[in-house]
Amino acid sequence: MSAKDPEKFSTKKMVSIYCVASPLHYLCASQIREHHDTCERQIILYYRSGLTSLIDIKIWKEIIYAPWPRFEPLPGLFGKQRRLISNIKNLAALVGQVDEVHFHSPVFDTEAINYYLHGLRVLCGNPDIKARILPDGVMNLSSRPMPLSKRLGQYLRKLRRLTSPLLNYWCFSGDRIGSDASFVDRIYTLPDLPSPYAKHKVHPIRLWDNPSGLQQKGRASKVLIVGQPLCGIGLLDARQVRQISMMIADWLKAQGVQEVYYKPHPRDPEHEFQVAGSQVLEITVPLEQHLLQAPYSAIVGVDSTTLLLAKQMFGARIPVHSFGMNLLKNATSESLVQLRQIMKNTGIVMHDAPSSPLTH
Repeated sequence: MSAKDPEKFSTKKMVSIYCVASPLHYLCASQIREHHDTCERQIILYYRSGLTSLIDIKIWKEIIYAPWPRFEPLPGLFGKQRRLISNIKNLAALVGQVDEVHFHSPVFDTEAINYYLHGLRVLCGNPDIKARILPDGVMNLSSRPMPLSKRLGQYLRKLRRLTSPLLNYWCFSGDRIGSDASFVDRIYTLPDLPSPYAKHKVHPIRLWDNPSGLQQKGRASKVLIVGQPLCGIGLLDARQVRQISMMIADWLKAQGVQEVYYKPHPRDPEHEFQVAGSQVLEITVPLEQHLLQAPYSAIVGVDSTTLLLAKQMFGARIPVHSFGMNLLKNATSESLVQLRQIMKNTGIVMHDAPSSPLTH
């Protein structure tokens, strides 16, 4: 009998809810649902509309879309607040009266998520809430303690309960995602990566069992470039983007690569690192799932979480390369220095850019 079997025989009415906003969140939720959580009812709540086509309705019988209030407020006065209340009421109506809720989210400091914790207690019969954190890639590599200003801001959010009992913010201190919060009893992490969290809370999961991709002997023949909007978010200037793109192009030429695909980031309209002769990758499944099915012989990028995920998926079978990470404006920050070391430790090949621009 496994450690999770007692839940199967519980007379409690229990439900698991997964709040997801990215393909990685969705893949993690699917694995937890399948292997780590035995609640009879499993609800997927997504708050980014772009995930609609990714959710498998054959697996998830209860699905709800809850628009992020900050980006999709209801029309009229106090639209964000009314959207919050509407989201809570809609979820509570789906959940019904229960004894225990396993509430999964990548972060708990955002008001789009936090208000659910008390709101469900008010509307669903005061159930026991067990909050659990979903993996969120690079965000989970180091702790990010909240500054005093953010902690004080939580109490301002709590004042909204004066307008509605559903908007009672659950304040906490420590790491901003909620890893130190008393209401969080489990933190799911991806394996083989260092974790800053309390060991008794950490629960590693895998996103895959037997990846089909295998390294092809000899030189790389089919390569995927993982795009990022690093100029768009101010971490590189246009000249540095060109410099890194040239480095990637030179490497591809030296490898004799014939087939190159470029996967732009959702917020990468300029396709910053697409090189000449490459094809834009158009897929209808999460990139992480696509990697499990596509026989790439190498994967390259700058500092995308996908590089780490790919290395975890394939180990030494498929080489992963990072180009120009030393040019990032925050390259000397503690978090990025740590990320570089983790990438090196996992076997990612690091290609630093020269201090002076490349010329062709």
